[in-house]
Amino acid sequence: NNHLEVTDKIDLPENFGRSDIVFELNANLQITNRPRGLRKTGGVSAELAQGINETGGLAASKARYSVDLPRRSGQPLELSYSGTLFDETRQTSAQYSQSFSETSGIIDSRGVYLNRGSAWIPAFGDELVTFEMQVEFADSARGWRSISQGDRAGDNNWRSDVPMEEIYLIAAAFTEYTSTYKSVLASDGNPREVDVLALLRTPDSNLAAKYLDATERYLALYEPLLGAYPYSKFALVENFWETGYGMPSFTLLGEQIIRFPFIIDSSYPHEILHNWWGNGVYPEYESGNWSEGLTAYLADHLFQEVEGRGPEYRKEMLARVKNYVSDAADFPLEEFTSRNSAASQAIGYGKTLMLWHMLRIELGDELFLNGLKQFYRDFRFKRASFSDIATHFSALAERDLQPFFTQWVTRKGAPELAVSVLEERGDKARLMFAQIQDEAPFAFKVPVALYYAGIDVPQIVNLTLSQRAEGFLADNYSSLESVVVDPYYDLFRMLDRAETPPTIGELFGASTLTFVVPSAGVDSRASDLEKTGPALTEAHWRELAANFGEGVSARIVRDDEIESLPADSSVWVLGINNRFADFAIEAASQDVSRRENGLSLGTTEVEFQDRSSVFVARHPSSDELALGFIAIDSSAAQPGLIEKLPHYGKYSYLSF
Repeated sequence: NNHLEVTDKIDLPENFGRSDIVFELNANLQITNRPRGLRKTGGVSAELAQGINETGGLAASKARYSVDLPRRSGQPLELSYSGTLFDETRQTSAQYSQSFSETSGIIDSRGVYLNRGSAWIPAFGDELVTFEMQVEFADSARGWRSISQGDRAGDNNWRSDVPMEEIYLIAAAFTEYTSTYKSVLASDGNPREVDVLALLRTPDSNLAAKYLDATERYLALYEPLLGAYPYSKFALVENFWETGYGMPSFTLLGEQIIRFPFIIDSSYPHEILHNWWGNGVYPEYESGNWSEGLTAYLADHLFQEVEGRGPEYRKEMLARVKNYVSDAADFPLEEFTSRNSAASQAIGYGKTLMLWHMLRIELGDELFLNGLKQFYRDFRFKRASFSDIATHFSALAERDLQPFFTQWVTRKGAPELAVSVLEERGDKARLMFAQIQDEAPFAFKVPVALYYAGIDVPQIVNLTLSQRAEGFLADNYSSLESVVVDPYYDLFRMLDRAETPPTIGELFGASTLTFVVPSAGVDSRASDLEKTGPALTEAHWRELAANFGEGVSARIVRDDEIESLPADSSVWVLGINNRFADFAIEAASQDVSRRENGLSLGTTEVEFQDRSSVFVARHPSSDELALGFIAIDSSAAQPGLIEKLPHYGKYSYLSF
């Protein structure tokens, strides 16, 4: 029935020395006891919540109260309250591909999800808290299990003696699976064990076993690298809607997500690692969230680097910035709290990841890893800012790294480089490097690869640049074949379009879009192909365009309303019966060609029938614009493509 009843005994810190104190509580919860001096002083409208799981930052409306301190020193403040909490999950971002559905808090027949944004626990400012919690369920939820942070203290009882940013309460009819991880690091000379749990809504012992095994493997990986895992348990918890949340000592993943075979080797270690960064050392969100980039660097990036694909992964991060971060959408790292769009993800994850990578290069691997261990040891269960990180690594390196952090944390934008090579006397080559971005020059180190005829391995020259234009002399101009700046993508910079093929992400990141839909009645070219269901009408294409154009400057035109494609925006050409379909195919001729009843995409031939196919080319009018094409065989496939396509931003072409 969506109902919550709470009895709360609150031990106030000694620094609460005033005669009365102020707290906030969910406006739907009514206080039922009468503590001394309780007064309702106003309301607080719903505002953005902060935290690593706050994609859209949903928070409930709150009431503000004032209450007198208990008469006796050390006496706890007692509050009893109850009410209904039900905020149905919903999408909060126009760029739906980058966010999950969210709620400020829900109690439902499917389960319970309460967090800081739910305001289900009185909030006395922004102080960290310890807690002990006992959970009881109504008869309608008999047999449910609860999960929260910290240590299990009995059936549905949880306790945290270490400070937390917030208190979670998750509950449902879970089936619990358990194992034990024997830590590779001793605690006070004694073996240490961590409880490993999987709480599934649908019983599945095979799936649970995979996650229990993976948890033990990842804990064994990260403990020697960073220090002892900070909690007594780690739990995989299956949610009743699709989420990818990392909480202290557990992760909350959607029922589809946990069954994707790649998640256990990609997103799952990322959420485990958050127990060191984000849920072990807490970001000071007012000065920027550094934890997402560090977690991505030591999880997603690390596994790619081990496979020899580190440069490719960093290139992909830089490509996301190029594709999604317009001048209007750009902001400095000190303003990032959590992702709420493709642009904020590109900056908060990608740019921050590159900052940590550049710091590693600056310090060297040994000093970098030792510094992370010490940083974790010094700030565990405390808040840390970018300034704290700069101070910490400056002391470790015995040199001032504040200018490095100030530049990359407080400035928006990125260096954009151009290189020229001129012949000088004595068979010398003058290499000139220009920073061509509108903003002031950045100061950075960058490797340059010089490729000479007859030599397979390039000569690497490491440069320090800080001026608008500067250069150096290299030998053997006559045998110098090519110059590659930043060949391994070690620098956070703006990519040149020539460095990457056109991708679907360019269209989803475009600030202006034109959708060209086929005019009604022009279907002769598709009539013999679309056999699997009703063909798409103009209305279907307009619905797709409205979804893909949400949140940007977009217009929809029919193919019989224009003589040529717009030259001032990126363009989607929709439908095989579109007048401009062949034009789009010709524009992508390097990788795409027309077949009698389909397309050749790369080395693969696909038919239009029974499929949805997509490709992207450079716009003939400008390399900075993209031209995309979509063919959908039947209207039944349209909703699926609308949902799936934004997730495939790094691809140039695909067919489902």
